[in-house]
Amino acid sequence: MVIVANTAPQTMDLVLPPPSSLRIDNAFPSCKDPTGSKGRCVPVRNCDAIHSAFLNERITQDRKMADFVRASSCPSDARDGHSICCAAVKPIKKMEFIAHSRASRLGLKHCGTVRLADNILLGSATGLGQFPWMANLMYKRKGALKSLCSGSLIHPRYVLTAAHCMKGNTRPVAVRLGEYDLSSDPDCVDGRCAAKVKDYPIEKLIPNNNFNGFDADYDIALIRLARKVVLVDGEIFPVCLPLTESLMMLKPNRLTVTGWGQTEDQRASNVLLEADLQVVPRTDLCQGESTFCARGRDMAGHCRGDSGGPYQTVVPVGDGSHRFVQFGVVSGGPAECSVNEKRPGVGVMVSYHINWILDNLEI
Repeated sequence: MVIVANTAPQTMDLVLPPPSSLRIDNAFPSCKDPTGSKGRCVPVRNCDAIHSAFLNERITQDRKMADFVRASSCPSDARDGHSICCAAVKPIKKMEFIAHSRASRLGLKHCGTVRLADNILLGSATGLGQFPWMANLMYKRKGALKSLCSGSLIHPRYVLTAAHCMKGNTRPVAVRLGEYDLSSDPDCVDGRCAAKVKDYPIEKLIPNNNFNGFDADYDIALIRLARKVVLVDGEIFPVCLPLTESLMMLKPNRLTVTGWGQTEDQRASNVLLEADLQVVPRTDLCQGESTFCARGRDMAGHCRGDSGGPYQTVVPVGDGSHRFVQFGVVSGGPAECSVNEKRPGVGVMVSYHINWILDNLEI
């Protein structure tokens, strides 16, 4: 992955009062926002107006908006962050899943939690726990385990990755979850520490049989873990997949890629990195109907060390909440990770292969 240093605009931290120790018996108690409008106390991500402002970074750059949100804080004991007095809580809609028996079983309720808003609310904009579905594929090298590919947890027993990560004799033997900083265990940022990483043995490798070893069109695979993962939001948690008709039809023009791949100076990063990429017009690298190309500002993108990792973005999933949904799998990138490299990275569309994914899940 190439992350190019730049000078970010000045922003201000938004720190809300600490959550109250008093339990709220009503899941969504009534309240009044600073304007006097009646509303309900809900988690930040369930209030579209305020949550969208967080995602667009308006909160940290607009003092009036920051003051409004601060004054809208509700007492809460929620584990996943603060509650906000929201004057326009939309009714929960029934999600219309695609016509596959396993789509509703996989679901969209327990996945893709957006922690960015909570991190900003608490005045900590670190990435620890921000992408808890990230997986390291571990390979045996000289008697030790080494991470050579990435993947994403999509279910307590399954990881989604690229087929070329298990090509020939190059086969992972375990999946590591809960990783953030490769140089430390446990990982700690600003006094906050995560649990130790966990290695899960592999029961079965499931590459797409149509993958020919070269073209990206079918460069997608599943890994079935030998035992069920214990999910902990913010540490180890699945990403959502496009399981509704509206999500299947959605083609975001901006996506976020995450991984520990090479940086612009050719060295791999110890810390999980992210890069915002723009989907670009088709080239000779991504002419197949199941692939796309993407690159970032100043040619920033992903590199081979990020193979198998997710292309993801935050979207409304149909039940009134916003969640991270994975729309692509990293297939390939420039052979040399340089900001001067003009070739984009190549991704495999998850929506194109969603039936194959669901067909191969034993859930």
